Amino acid sequence: MPHLPVERLLLVSVAALAVLAAGCGGGGKAYSVGPFRTCVANHSLTFAAAHGDYIARDASGGGGGIRFEGNRVNVGFERSADQAGKEVRQLEMMGDKRAMAYNVGNVYISWDKTPTDQQKRVVEGCLS
Repeated sequence: MPHLPVERLLLVSVAALAVLAAGCGGGGKAYSVGPFRTCVANHSLTFAAAHGDYIARDASGGGGGIRFEGNRVNVGFERSADQAGKEVRQLEMMGDKRAMAYNVGNVYISWDKTPTDQQKRVVEGCLS
């Protein structure tokens, strides 16, 4: 077996790790429904599948909605940020008139009406 200089071996090892990391989604944080549901409950709100739209309910990692006074947010947990982004683009292509739809990492979020700062803070704060 030929001997590789240490520098070359190190370079090959770093390159291999970079390829592996890229294939695993690049290291972004993946959110999950359990901690989110608990956090929402701590705000005296209910996160339930029955309150969500069909996109949130069908999310691969679970989903549902939260009813606020005068508003509703749909939250779906997907396997990846790419998948959550596809859900947002699907709404846009269908001409859906939601006030706001976006993704935070692997989470699809859509609001029926423009959220108040407090509503948005609760939902996005429960993702961290």
